[in-house]
Amino acid sequence: MKFILAILCALSITSCGTNDTESKIFVYGSLREGFHNYEKYLTGQVVKNEIGTVNGELFELKGLGYPALLQGTNVVIGEIITLKGDVKATMQTLDELECYFGENNPTNEYDKIMTTVFNTETKKQEQLPVYFYNMRNPDVDPSLLVSIKAGDWKIYTEKNPDARQ
Repeated sequence: MKFILAILCALSITSCGTNDTESKIFVYGSLREGFHNYEKYLTGQVVKNEIGTVNGELFELKGLGYPALLQGTNVVIGEIITLKGDVKATMQTLDELECYFGENNPTNEYDKIMTTVFNTETKKQEQLPVYFYNMRNPDVDPSLLVSIKAGDWKIYTEKNPDARQ
């Protein structure tokens, strides 16, 4: 009996450890499934994708092939990505991709902000990291911002294939 309890305890500890290697992030552009950065950076690192929304304003960065999310009140559609494996390394790679150098760094291209995300599948709100475009960066050119009224990069790039890299 003690042997069976020891095995059950070991299995319980292992499954708890697995949960520590999972994390979620909300993505709305080239990191969504089917886009090149998803294939490059997330393939094999994802447990599941769920549709989610955040409040904000979505823009194309004209000629750059990826979008910018700004604070706002419109609905922006994206994906809640549940990561697995070496989550810390994956997040560090995503931070590098998004030119995120740390909280409140004026040279960030994107700021990573904990944001309320509505999971359309579970109908629940979650607090997740989201990359918002950093308009405080001195290198930002506001003339490149083209509003995406529908709030969905996937639909926008289907109708405007030149926007997608």
